[in-house]
Amino acid sequence: MNLISVVIPVFKVESYLQECVDSVLSQTYSDIEVILIDDGSPDTCPAICNDYALRDSRIRVIHQTNQGLSAARNAGVEAALGEFIAFVDSDDYLSPDYFQVAMELLGTNNDLDIVEMPMISRFNTNEAARLVAGTTAVIRGQENIWSEWFARQGYLRAYTQLKVSRRRVFDSVRFPRGKTFEDLHVIPQLLKQCRAMAFVAHPTANYFYRWRNDSITAQARWADLDSQATAMQEIATTADQLGNITPRSWAPFTIAASNILIDTMKAARREGRNADINPYTPLLQAIQKHKPSLALALTLRSGWHTTLKALLLSGLNIYTFLRLFA
Repeated sequence: MNLISVVIPVFKVESYLQECVDSVLSQTYSDIEVILIDDGSPDTCPAICNDYALRDSRIRVIHQTNQGLSAARNAGVEAALGEFIAFVDSDDYLSPDYFQVAMELLGTNNDLDIVEMPMISRFNTNEAARLVAGTTAVIRGQENIWSEWFARQGYLRAYTQLKVSRRRVFDSVRFPRGKTFEDLHVIPQLLKQCRAMAFVAHPTANYFYRWRNDSITAQARWADLDSQATAMQEIATTADQLGNITPRSWAPFTIAASNILIDTMKAARREGRNADINPYTPLLQAIQKHKPSLALALTLRSGWHTTLKALLLSGLNIYTFLRLFA
């Protein structure tokens, strides 16, 4: 078997930590090490982590002063001993067969560097939904990986928690400190290191993502949304450089990117900032260049609100479109 290093950053999650760690320790794939990164948590989490380490030799604990999620994940990556790395947020949990299913692919494909797994999103709310990146497939070659990730709208599932990765892809990649939506910055960098990537659509192997009103994502401010918009700008630039993304794949990206820019401008005004759109010029140019045609907008499979936006975007200059909604 091949060792998986499971990195779990821990901060103010004493109500959820046990469920998370237990779900990892009870995996049907048992060749794991669990690295608990206590990021200066002010509650009972440090003691809970220490107690787990005493009870299970597969667990290591790193205590550090509070430095944020990216720094905690980076500390886990640097301490990892496994050939493979996985991340689990400490308020989420895994189905028992999660790693088993991932390793059935990784263990039999020596060039496979990343496996993306399904997610049950917001399982603790009335908005629970299963997010799956289409059918199971193994994609080889840098351009093919990017075009397939784009076609499957991977930027909407940009969570490193859904990936089991070969350690080598992190050799030159770290999470950006001081940013939120850090996964959206990191995953494109990981894809650039990839020889092959797999998308998994398995009926039972799921990552369970908990929604919390006090989470980083739920409290997005202008700085957070600016980070998200900047990441989308980097993705658009890379996709344009590769040049093999179809108009049908570009269409939902232009809508998603437009929505992020709209939210960013609104947040800037709420916080009394100058809602300057100019820093996002490369993203605006990509949206203008790749926005859907009217015929394509009519064929997009999406909710009525998104379809309406696609139709309007197809007929408007991007600056006019943003003024209309922002």
